[in-house]
Amino acid sequence: MLNQPIQKSPEKRRFLIILFSSVFMILSLFFQNCSSQFSSQGANSSAADSSLLNFTGVFDTVRIMQAPSEFTNKTSDVVRYQISPTVEQFVDRVEYQLNNDEWQIAYDNEIVLTALAFGAQGIYLRTVSKNGSVSETSEYNWFVDYANPEITIDSKPDAVIASRTAQIFFTIKEPNIQEISCSINQEIIPDCKSPINLQNLMNPAGHEVRIYVKDLAGNSTEQKIPFSVWFFEPTYTSLNLFIFSRRCAGCHNATSPRVDLTKYPGILSVVTPTNAATSNLYIRVTGGNNVPRMPLNGIALTDIEIQAISDWINTGALNN
Repeated sequence: MLNQPIQKSPEKRRFLIILFSSVFMILSLFFQNCSSQFSSQGANSSAADSSLLNFTGVFDTVRIMQAPSEFTNKTSDVVRYQISPTVEQFVDRVEYQLNNDEWQIAYDNEIVLTALAFGAQGIYLRTVSKNGSVSETSEYNWFVDYANPEITIDSKPDAVIASRTAQIFFTIKEPNIQEISCSINQEIIPDCKSPINLQNLMNPAGHEVRIYVKDLAGNSTEQKIPFSVWFFEPTYTSLNLFIFSRRCAGCHNATSPRVDLTKYPGILSVVTPTNAATSNLYIRVTGGNNVPRMPLNGIALTDIEIQAISDWINTGALNN
């Protein structure tokens, strides 16, 4: 009796069969659902990847981070760029084009430009995805100007002028002016434009006018206009200071047997007030009437000096 196998009842067998079948069905449904989810995620990922690989019509896949100044005098420069992090893993390469040149491959987030020509410049960058689609371009424009501004002096004072006033006319050839300044003897002249009107010039004195122009690229030019003012008021005081005491008194003084030109009475003795043409002083300094010109064996008076003497005599030869 003890060695006989235990017999299972028909009810127990049916219960076990139903239990195993239920467990199998539940497990089958579970694995089927998981497989469906993984398949769906894979499809979505694949679709996303495919979308990101298509750069056509997409902007800002590459951005210019550093570029030349808008106006520059540099013939060599650098452009630095950055690929957008959202597409970086899908980028095969970055290409650039300078003006109308061929497209070239850029490396290491930097483009070195050399031998840039004078004038407008434009650089264009784009990315090419791993499936060959091309993005829209990023663009930057600037201007290379390595020429100094041109200043042309159209009219200026003579080297020596006999006036307290003067004018300077000038023309500037430069389309991109940043700064213009004018000065006389290092003092700024307000509202620097042509013509420069100079007033109350010192007599006698040397003067220098400067015109300075700087363009937006940093090029600059300066023009200097030197001149001297040397004129005489038609007064005895002015003539005695600049002519009689300097050019005549060495020979014509109180110890000379000839006329004393160091004092007003001596000067008046050789002039005919209101009539320079008949005045002995005027005739002598001009060498008129075939008489020896004065100063004898010395440097002749200038036209400005002679005119001042003539004006003084013709206005009365006053002790003024």
